[in-house]
Amino acid sequence: MSAPSPPQLDSQTTGNIRPYIYSTSNVYTWDVPTTGVPVSYTLTVTPNPGGSPYTIPGSEKSYTVTGLTNGVDYSAYITATSNSQTSAANYFRTVQPGLLPGPPSTFSATFLTSTTAQVNFTPALSNGGADIKWIVITSQSSSLADPVIRADTFPYLSSIIISGLNSNSQYSFLVQTVNDPGYSPYTSYAYPNGSYVFNGSSYLSLTTNSNLPLGNTSYTIEAWIKTNSYGAANGNYGIAAWGTYGTTNATNVFRLQSTPFNGLNAYWWGQDISASAPTIANGAWHHVVTQFNGVTRSIYVDGVLIGSDTPTGHNVTQYNNLTIGTNNNITTNMYIGSITNLRIVNGVAVYTGNFTVPTSPLRATQPAGTNINAITAGQTSLLLNVYSTIPNIDSSGYGYTMTPVGTPMFSLDSPF
Repeated sequence: MSAPSPPQLDSQTTGNIRPYIYSTSNVYTWDVPTTGVPVSYTLTVTPNPGGSPYTIPGSEKSYTVTGLTNGVDYSAYITATSNSQTSAANYFRTVQPGLLPGPPSTFSATFLTSTTAQVNFTPALSNGGADIKWIVITSQSSSLADPVIRADTFPYLSSIIISGLNSNSQYSFLVQTVNDPGYSPYTSYAYPNGSYVFNGSSYLSLTTNSNLPLGNTSYTIEAWIKTNSYGAANGNYGIAAWGTYGTTNATNVFRLQSTPFNGLNAYWWGQDISASAPTIANGAWHHVVTQFNGVTRSIYVDGVLIGSDTPTGHNVTQYNNLTIGTNNNITTNMYIGSITNLRIVNGVAVYTGNFTVPTSPLRATQPAGTNINAITAGQTSLLLNVYSTIPNIDSSGYGYTMTPVGTPMFSLDSPF
């Protein structure tokens, strides 16, 4: 009678990833030969961990080899025996036992073009005792119509270019390291980020946002800005504004203010607060905040409180005239410079004291931190993370569409 065919190996035992590799052991699996009924199998492992070759009953379809050394490459092959005849050998992929690796220790993502992004990463702090074989990047779009894009690269590289992105969508990226035992946990999300560039004759407008802070509610307005000027003489650069102009306490305006303050100003149409910030117009990125907690209104620059007051009687009723990059005085208050990650939060004064400025793009929700209040779902009224070449994407969850007036431009420049 003829020898049986070799035991069959599935993709899990011959592909790039094997889920059955553990620290100091490996589970080898196979399926029965296509011809012949095996009486036994012989599994040979090199280098020999002790006891190889192993004789295994023909009724079994797996065998756990123990005594392996983490980080050592082990090769193996298996044969089937029937009627005193032995099949040809079938070879397993060389594997290296260990634990799951850690994720890359740091990573970031930036746009290169409207449809490509570069993901940068640094090595994992732990390889799990087995060599890192791959770095795997998964892109996720805000649109369900966009496909998930997966890419992998060699572990000795520190970046990869992801192409084929939709220029109208927001993307996040997850990065994992891979060794023979499997995938590391996902890293945190990284958001490729850009900014709007306003030229003094452009701004963004939104006429439908009923979720803006109204009445006397608590609020936060914050953004990253980059400019070389506070505004022309007797003029001020508007950052964000809405409300009933000309009616006392009925607006909410945040702007840069020129001489004599050379700083930031927040006003409700009356009851202005101005705070000097002599280094803010130096052509570098700065994080700026104005907020109101129901009692105290405050202004922060780069995480430091620079001014506060206790105004009363705020009563905003109009929400259909939000502008970014100007306020009511279009001719003199149009911003020149860059703005990104502008966030308006309804019902929460986010900061309770000096804080560490964000080092990654802002999110619609966030946990509490040191001198930072939590933001829960629905509280962010507007969030312009500036992911796209089209300057109208709101990431708050409400999906508002900003209308560009003039030519606000997209730039790859950002503080992250």
